[in-house]
Amino acid sequence: MLDRKGKWITIVFLLSIVSQVFAGFTLDNLKVDYENTPLGIDITNPHFSWQMKATDNKRGYAQTAYQIVVTDANNQIVWDTQKVNSDLSHGIEYSGPALKATTRYTWKVSVWDNLKAMTTKSSWFETGLMNPDISAWSGAKWIGGGSEDLVFYSHYLSVYKFQYAVQLDKATNSTKASFIFGGNDARLMDKDLNIQGVENQKDQSYIALELDISTVSESP
Repeated sequence: MLDRKGKWITIVFLLSIVSQVFAGFTLDNLKVDYENTPLGIDITNPHFSWQMKATDNKRGYAQTAYQIVVTDANNQIVWDTQKVNSDLSHGIEYSGPALKATTRYTWKVSVWDNLKAMTTKSSWFETGLMNPDISAWSGAKWIGGGSEDLVFYSHYLSVYKFQYAVQLDKATNSTKASFIFGGNDARLMDKDLNIQGVENQKDQSYIALELDISTVSESP
């Protein structure tokens, strides 16, 4: 038979579970530097953001607090904001120890609302070489064409077919690669000139593709 203190602990514990189970919202669009699960970021202090999304068609939910926890590949905590009483959900700057190069980090955000309910969601990001010096690139060389042999005449060539191949280096166990094209292409600055509906400003218009085969097992 539980004494009064034991009942109190049980009641408080049950209320805590109910507040989490019946949260009327979930978290969506978890981003690091405005990208979902970005690969190869080189910013030493990236920024985190997320959005609340009601799940019961009700209005009036508002964030009152958050907590961000960043862990490394060994599940060791790298940065923990603890619970912060704030409605801020974007532009939250990382202020933990220096991030390691070419490392995948998992981050988890917990959000409390104005009804004292809490929900949690996690995502990840991966750092790049974190070093602009050519020595960090293991002797990598420019693989693109020159200004005379690889020109996309965007003013009159509105539709084109583009093919490319990427070969990963098995000797170094490389499992990821990225490809960027269309920098400052006029077709990517006007949503009516491309099938993606992209429209950006100068130095912001490009298409980036990422290849990640780290979860693909070799055939026997």
